[in-house]
Amino acid sequence: MSIIDDDETLGLFIEEARDNLNVLEKGLLSIEAAGAEADSDLVNEIFRAVHSIKGGAGFFGMEKLKDLSHGMENLLNLMRNHELVATPSLISILLTSADTLNEMILDPKGSNDFDIAEHLVALKGALAGAPSKNQVEAPVTLAAPGCPHSFALTRSELEGVFEMREFLYLVFFQPSDFKERTFPELLLGMAQTGILVGDKEVGKKESVEEPFAVLFATVLDPEMIGHLLDIPSARIWNVVPRGKNFCVEPLMEKAETVVPQAAGMPSAPSERMPTVSASLPRKETGEAMAIVKQPLAESTLRVNVKALDRLMNLAGELVLTRNQMAQNVSAWNKQSIENTAQRLNLVTSDLQEAIMSTRMQPIGNVFNKFTRVVRDLCHELGKEIDLIIEGVDVNLDKTIIEAIGDPLTHLIRNAVDHGVEMPKERRQAGKDSTGTIKLSAFHEAGQAIIEIADDGNGIDARKVKEKARSLGILDAYQLEGMSEKELVKLIFHPGFSLAQKVTDISGRGVGMDVVHTNLTKIGGVIDIDTQLGKGTTFRIKLPLTLAIIPSLLIGVEDERYAIPQVNLVELVRVPAANVKKRIERIGKAMVIRLRGSLLPIVRLRDVFGIPQGTFQHPDTGKFHKDLRNGIADRRSEKSEDEGLYPRSPEDRRFHSQSAINIVVVTAGDLHYGIIVDNLLDSEEIVVKPLGRHLSECRGYAGATILGDGKVALILDVVGISTLMRLSSVAEESHEKSEKKKGMQDAQSLVIVKNAKSEQFAVPLGLISRIERIDKRNIELTGGQRGVKYRGTNLALFSIEDVVRATPCEDLDHLYVIVFPVAGREVGILVSQIIDVVDIDLAIDETTFRQSGVLGSVIVLGETTLLLDLYDIVAKLKPEWAPSSTVTTKSHKSKILLVEDSQFFLNQIKSFLEDAGYLVITAEDGVLALESLEARQSEIAMVVTDIEMPNLDGLELTRRIRADQRFKELPVIAVTSVAGESAEKKGLAAGIDDYLIKLDREKILERVGFYLRQPKER
Repeated sequence: MSIIDDDETLGLFIEEARDNLNVLEKGLLSIEAAGAEADSDLVNEIFRAVHSIKGGAGFFGMEKLKDLSHGMENLLNLMRNHELVATPSLISILLTSADTLNEMILDPKGSNDFDIAEHLVALKGALAGAPSKNQVEAPVTLAAPGCPHSFALTRSELEGVFEMREFLYLVFFQPSDFKERTFPELLLGMAQTGILVGDKEVGKKESVEEPFAVLFATVLDPEMIGHLLDIPSARIWNVVPRGKNFCVEPLMEKAETVVPQAAGMPSAPSERMPTVSASLPRKETGEAMAIVKQPLAESTLRVNVKALDRLMNLAGELVLTRNQMAQNVSAWNKQSIENTAQRLNLVTSDLQEAIMSTRMQPIGNVFNKFTRVVRDLCHELGKEIDLIIEGVDVNLDKTIIEAIGDPLTHLIRNAVDHGVEMPKERRQAGKDSTGTIKLSAFHEAGQAIIEIADDGNGIDARKVKEKARSLGILDAYQLEGMSEKELVKLIFHPGFSLAQKVTDISGRGVGMDVVHTNLTKIGGVIDIDTQLGKGTTFRIKLPLTLAIIPSLLIGVEDERYAIPQVNLVELVRVPAANVKKRIERIGKAMVIRLRGSLLPIVRLRDVFGIPQGTFQHPDTGKFHKDLRNGIADRRSEKSEDEGLYPRSPEDRRFHSQSAINIVVVTAGDLHYGIIVDNLLDSEEIVVKPLGRHLSECRGYAGATILGDGKVALILDVVGISTLMRLSSVAEESHEKSEKKKGMQDAQSLVIVKNAKSEQFAVPLGLISRIERIDKRNIELTGGQRGVKYRGTNLALFSIEDVVRATPCEDLDHLYVIVFPVAGREVGILVSQIIDVVDIDLAIDETTFRQSGVLGSVIVLGETTLLLDLYDIVAKLKPEWAPSSTVTTKSHKSKILLVEDSQFFLNQIKSFLEDAGYLVITAEDGVLALESLEARQSEIAMVVTDIEMPNLDGLELTRRIRADQRFKELPVIAVTSVAGESAEKKGLAAGIDDYLIKLDREKILERVGFYLRQPKER
């Protein structure tokens, strides 16, 4: 058997060669960026990588692979000796040669059929531009007394060998050395520890019938080399560098004279010897060998030794637990069986986690190749683009890593070609001539998020609409009813493209349907966020693994389904009596009112055509067919005078069995609800692919076998949303919700009571924490109440100290609302914490207005006073209040306050004016821009709300930043409750700070900071 037919050894070579190619490509791109200042260590590293490939190629008889890598090695040698500067054209030659090397490595048995003549000509042409002394570098002859063979290598080649391996030996073999072993067996052993650098006649012989010699580079020292080769040490010589020379020294002080056994053997070195020629003879056939599409290394995975040790330990524990279980079952000790079962569950979970971790690979394996992709496309298109890569250490399952390569390549190529403009166009638009593409990955909510963002021209929704109309994808009526976001998503439609001319890279849309399809197959979701003239961001959500996933099991009639937990948002249970109030209709679609917003809902039985359900009579227990078509249909009869018959106690609306279970799920940026009959259990499931007969069903993502042996289908929440066309329903729901909000503003409030008869509310964003204390720990010192708290004294105040309210109840334990004031924390005492609610405030500022109260609002059916925490403290401790004197700016400086809620506009304006600032107001972003234009020289800062009609705070900020006159103008956003995702969007838009609306102290502190030091933002 030829050594190239040994799949295991060949697989090791391919895996190592591909690693070396990665080092080569990454290093060449780094050298190109550095130019003449390239790090010599980096050049040496890629030289060694090519040298390793060359050595292995010669070992396996891949002559053309060896010759091409040898040509690259010669060029790299001049670069590392600083005799050749790495120009872009030179790097391009090496990169294209590396591409061919990769193709040859993927097809090892057909590598000698590749045409490399063009590459060799290019490499020799590059060498021709180097100093002439390098073209005629004198060879170094390596010969040993008693050995009839010698080798001629250049000094550069020998230096490269010693950089790769510590020792170099000249070895002379006799036919008698192969009586108990074959020649391929010897080569296999040598391949484990080193490489063949040169040989004499080995490549021409099919069997060892005559003596031959080789040069063997290895890590084995002179004491070990004899054990490997198993020949007399007298036929092994050590090649040792001595200064600028290379000496051939015997391993033994007295070497025996080696007499060749075959007459007529040449004794002089040939005029030119190949650097690596340790190849086995190959049988030529008239038929070309089929190209292997996938490398052998694809079926392998590198695993850390520590991970293997952990697996072995867990396997041992599993065997031990199995034996214990067998003994306990034999003795039928129920308590011991339960204990062992718990132990078995724990060990199995640990083993599962350990095995899954071995499949996880860094996403950098995919990301790193895009530096080359962007570089080549920029050269081809004449563009200047910086690629920023972040999150290369994010780990994903090997299956997902392999699946996302092509979709990401499509997106990156389209971003370069159609996203980022030409340098001239960018300069005309006031942008830097060099564009930016940012490729990032991070974890969020148990998923991996990949973002591809460019600062190009964005996607024009109007052009998408016109193209869709011309292609007949949708009719004019449907297109007019679509939002911009829905229009942009049409680029994922098969065959859709905005490219004016079709090339292999032109236009967002070319291959975008493939991107969407491939990502959907692995449970991924892709969203688009684009701004015309500003850029486009593709956001991809991926599961971390596809093998075993946590899920929620649900039931409809007798069918069971699984919903992946990464798609779950929350579970909602609507009592039957509230269905008419909570569930509404928009056209023919159902929506549920959830925390002030309308959420599309769909019955799972309608999605899959499951027959109409049944209900159980509360008295008889019998099941009857449910005659309602819609979930909100009338249950009681209607009288002639339009009144309803009185509800009887037997009415199903009073029974818990009639409640509606809704699973709220997320499909990218779309949230919707799925109505199910039963919520069964949470369970980790093993994902199985669907058979071909179900592969086209968009509502299913796979299947799993449950513990009872039955099959449950895994729901594809993205496919269901597409199938039921929920995107348009969500858009209409959003518009309807926005219209109903009017001048209201969503707030998170902590509802408290001071006495049983009075209810108060405190904005959640102002509270540091809530503590429960024993009333006996409250101390009164110098007229001030306090409590020892975290090593300090916490000052305590009561609501009734300022507000006309019933005194706090006399209870053994009270609650303290802790919040910051003037650099210290203080507390407000209350008797009860009722709830935390998210509501749309319609605040009455006049009826109950007094010191310490901002206004009143109806919460949980009761009139509730909204407390002004800062006013309470200011009335009781005026010396703690921040100074109201403005010394940072002249009184000509004004603050533009943009807020659509009259209540918050009045509140923020009031405390800004109390602090001495002049305030100009605007009710939305459009009016704010008009004020900026009219009074640009006066306005020193903008304080803006985010959610506003006509033009929101984010778009207002983007337009401010796009105007050179206002580029450095400080912009502070005030919102009801700041969140990480909202803050991220705000900062990306150019907002300087994100603050809570009623956080008076923080707003005044940051306003003062930016007005004092505008250049230090």
